Amino acid sequence: MPAAKSQKVWVADLTRHRWQEPWHPKGGHHSYDRCIPIVATTPEELRERGHGGPVSWRFGRDHRQPLLDAIGNARRDACVARRRQAAGTSSDAVRSGKPRSGRDT
Repeated sequence: MPAAKSQKVWVADLTRHRWQEPWHPKGGHHSYDRCIPIVATTPEELRERGHGGPVSWRFGRDHRQPLLDAIGNARRDACVARRRQAAGTSSDAVRSGKPRSGRDT
């Protein structure tokens, strides 16, 4: 297993320019636009934890995750959902004729 780990680190270093993502402090997430999600695992990890377990290591992250979590961007998804909710709340207020500030004019 040590050989597989060092091999994954070696490949991660060689491909960093393809997967490293910029941080968006305002949204609190990384942007993976124009990045390739590179995920690695080993047969031993798959045997131990199963294909749905935390066996996938996405380059740039410090922990293993289930595959769908590893290729996703949960922080960005949460940020987008908050923005949509805020926009929906504003739109609902406009449609109902209520001012956004909550004050009657």
